[in-house]
Amino acid sequence: MTTLAPDRLPASAAVRVEGGLLSADLLGKIRAGDPELPGSAPADYGLGRGVRIEDAASRKWNALRAAYTSLQEELKELDGKADPTKATRVWLLTLLEELGYGRLAPRRGGIRLPGRDPYQVSHQWMDHLPVHLLGWTTHLDRWSAGSARVPQSMMQELLNASPKYLWGILSNGKVLRLLRDSTALVGSAYVEFDLEAIFGGGDFSDFLLMYALLHASRLELVPKPEKNRRGAVAAVAEDEEDTDEEEADGLAAPDELPLTPADCRLEWWRDFAVETGIRSRNLLRDQVAKALNVLGTGFLQNNPHLAEAITAGGRRALDDFHHELLRLAYQLIFLFVAEDRDALLEHPGPRATKAEVKANQAARERYNLYFSTARLRRIASRRKGDHHTDLWQGLKRVLDALGTIGGEPALALPELGGLYYLPEPDEIGQEAQATRLPGSPEPLRAAKLPNERLLEAVRLLSRIKDKGRTTRVDYRHLGAEELGSVYESLLELVPVRKPENELFELKDLVAGNKRKLTGSYYTPSSLIEKLLDTALDPVIERYAASGVPDHLLKINFVDPSCGSGHFLVAAARRIALRYAGMQHGESQPAPELVREAMAKVVRHCVHGVDINPLAAELAKVSLWLESLTPGEPLAYLDDRIKTGNALLGATPAVLERGIPDGAFEKLEGDEQRVVTELRQQNDRERKGAEHLPLAERVVRTSTATVRLEAEKVAKIGDHSLAEVRQHARAHKEFEKQPELRHLKRVADVWCASFLWPKHKGAPAPITTNVLRAVEKDEEDGPLADEGAEAMLRDIVRRNQFFHWHLEFPRVFRVEESEADDVNPETGWQGGFDAVLGNPPWERVKIQKKEWFAARDEKIAAAATASIRPHDRDAGDQRGRGGSSERGRPPVVRGVPVRPAGVQGSGHHVPEVEAVPEDRLR
Repeated sequence: MTTLAPDRLPASAAVRVEGGLLSADLLGKIRAGDPELPGSAPADYGLGRGVRIEDAASRKWNALRAAYTSLQEELKELDGKADPTKATRVWLLTLLEELGYGRLAPRRGGIRLPGRDPYQVSHQWMDHLPVHLLGWTTHLDRWSAGSARVPQSMMQELLNASPKYLWGILSNGKVLRLLRDSTALVGSAYVEFDLEAIFGGGDFSDFLLMYALLHASRLELVPKPEKNRRGAVAAVAEDEEDTDEEEADGLAAPDELPLTPADCRLEWWRDFAVETGIRSRNLLRDQVAKALNVLGTGFLQNNPHLAEAITAGGRRALDDFHHELLRLAYQLIFLFVAEDRDALLEHPGPRATKAEVKANQAARERYNLYFSTARLRRIASRRKGDHHTDLWQGLKRVLDALGTIGGEPALALPELGGLYYLPEPDEIGQEAQATRLPGSPEPLRAAKLPNERLLEAVRLLSRIKDKGRTTRVDYRHLGAEELGSVYESLLELVPVRKPENELFELKDLVAGNKRKLTGSYYTPSSLIEKLLDTALDPVIERYAASGVPDHLLKINFVDPSCGSGHFLVAAARRIALRYAGMQHGESQPAPELVREAMAKVVRHCVHGVDINPLAAELAKVSLWLESLTPGEPLAYLDDRIKTGNALLGATPAVLERGIPDGAFEKLEGDEQRVVTELRQQNDRERKGAEHLPLAERVVRTSTATVRLEAEKVAKIGDHSLAEVRQHARAHKEFEKQPELRHLKRVADVWCASFLWPKHKGAPAPITTNVLRAVEKDEEDGPLADEGAEAMLRDIVRRNQFFHWHLEFPRVFRVEESEADDVNPETGWQGGFDAVLGNPPWERVKIQKKEWFAARDEKIAAAATASIRPHDRDAGDQRGRGGSSERGRPPVVRGVPVRPAGVQGSGHHVPEVEAVPEDRLR
């Protein structure tokens, strides 16, 4: 869920949330004593009338600081010569006693579960809260002398393994963690309090949060308020569809329901956070849209050459401008997250000299004082800004440095690449150059932006007003999935420019888009995890059976409609968890170990496709956020996250059979007589080809040479920005390879035959003989009919055909037609180990106005459906470039490229002949 924090509270380095256990919005409400929180009244803490929670915490504060000081004195006396466990436990037992747990008794023999070794937990509170207290020098995330298990891993495994235990406490005196069962998540889930910073640094504000969150009253078993528990009973009754009336009458009354570990106030708060998180996510979406409007208007009003280029370039140039604005927003948000997680700036290496350490520290301070986005956010909260452009100039220096080999040592900025990557002129395709905005490849960095516009946009991105209270977005704990859901909903908005005053605005042109804009297509994490349980876990188990962690990196999975990357991130995280566990011998490895493994998984296992290039780019951003590793550039993903229509494409098997009869069905604008004649002509040509020798059959589809070249490119590393640049160049050259381009052209021609206009006066049609001629012309010369070549290019551009065996030649091999592993229905070998994606939502039916909103405003705005098909100009475009039947997307039967039932990103295309999952595997 989108995370917020109270406006008046700075981000705290003493409190850390792992695994998305509690949102920063919830922590802020707890810290502020928000009366909206259920169970947060002083009486719920067992306090007397008129006693505030802050007053009660203040009384405990002085006693606990004295106890902490006493511990430090005792540790100094021990001087590492004796075990500090006893002294540390005295301090921790005092802390827990002051938090309402009483004097905890030791747990003899640990906690035993059937079929498992005992969990050597030191203490327990009541029957449902394990408490493990360790010595001052014991690391929570590593093995230590005298300990058979890593403490964090052991506690997390216990909570995940037994329904008796939902929450737990783990501490070594330096830090204290409140853990929760994470089976519904991936990896560890806890809130960590830095006791050294709180008590050693005299930080009462963070202690107040710890007191409010860790007080025993938060974890005691207590029935929910009657209203809520009755709701829970009713929900159970509704879910049991087969329950008859007698059974329903026998349901326990609210007060008679047995209490479970989930019946505690912390769980009430988590439920509350889910509800408010959805609201916060929608608020952030609105703020981001407003920020894009501000940036767009600022650039247009202050850069006449840019406005003129958009006027000259028309709709395509405006879309390019919109794309650049979204990229800038992605770059800003990524900086917010990386800075707040302290994962952006370079740190000195373990062998750094004193001079190098000092220089790095000075560079970090210089960045934080004069160039950081944290500084921008502070200024935005205090000043409106002026017409000068110095802040934009400073930000541009940061963006440029992150995309430059070597980074910017004077600011401790690393070479990141990724979304900051600056392509060289020879890396930009000719088609892209023809439509570029002035100043490309980064047109916005070549433009001016006043401080007032930049600060307003930053303010909108970093602060939200909810129910009259201003809150700031806590990007430190913002998950990639939540960020993706916000931006994915913006992709349905259409950019609009008003030339008379150069106002830029993103608009929802059709009310029917409301469901997408409000996140209705956002897949809940719980559903994603359930799907991964059945689709991905068996694959992980198969590869993990060898006991070699690196074998997991051989897994290939894909989301054929990846949107902002929800499934890709979740699947990669799950593989990374298992990889780290195998590598370090723990079922619940430390989060930093999982993040290191995540970077490897993203580089080797992930594949995705989306028809929207902005969504594909957002998927990359989500993966980069989750795999950001200090000292490493962002992985090169262009060869594995691709743009195209995963529903429309050709397989080797259908190409080898020539153009089928299905390509000659009457669509809007076609003439039945012409369609019939062409079908008969094609039938004769196809039958004639059957008598030719095998070597002269219609189409040859082998990709053996292409695959070998793809393997060479894949072996190029990306552990430095120089390697990333080399990888990018090699991939671009690979895509220009004559053989690959020829194979794609042949497949495009085959697909285009389905959408070709079939009426008198239309360009020369595509039939089997034409396909044969194209296949034989290895120089890829234009079609004989000049109009036909123009029509072909237009159909291909509009429909973005995606041929799986050519886009992923390392996954789908077309080499040995008689091999045992050849799929006879597709004609390829190999495939993905897992195909992941959203299940169908309510219906698979295109909404005409919604579909046209992003394609033709006039058609979308038509008063009635009957008007739309009779717009002849638009009709011609629809029928051959993105539609086949009165506004529907093109229907290409016999193009099996997508698993049945998989939907995603809201791109629903009806009546396409789908293919079972095993054809992509």
